[in-house]
Amino acid sequence: MMQMRSKATEFPTDPFWVVLVFYVVGLADLPYGYYTITRLVTCLVAIWLIWKLHSQGAAGGPLTWLLAGIAVLYNPIFPIYLYSKLLWVILNAITLAVFWSAIRFGQQEHSEGTRGDGEVRGN
Repeated sequence: MMQMRSKATEFPTDPFWVVLVFYVVGLADLPYGYYTITRLVTCLVAIWLIWKLHSQGAAGGPLTWLLAGIAVLYNPIFPIYLYSKLLWVILNAITLAVFWSAIRFGQQEHSEGTRGDGEVRGN
């Protein structure tokens, strides 16, 4: 039985680009509310990436723990204050690198679950 990969089952890169745009805009001097929204978006993307990796059976490694740490660091409910914009810029760059690594890892895991002819291996 031949089954085509649907776009919905692929590991998208959209969340990475959304967070990147938030971080670039956040380089400007903006009201505190903007950074709270940025925290929320970053936290949700980290949780979403953990869920996506878990749904592919790829969770549990160091990448999952890094994403969990990011979710805690950026959570908007119990915020962690660092009082230094430069430190946040550095952490944002590290966060983007972790997000990109998680997305690439998820894409590799997804492609290993699908043969080149489009047929899904396994069940």
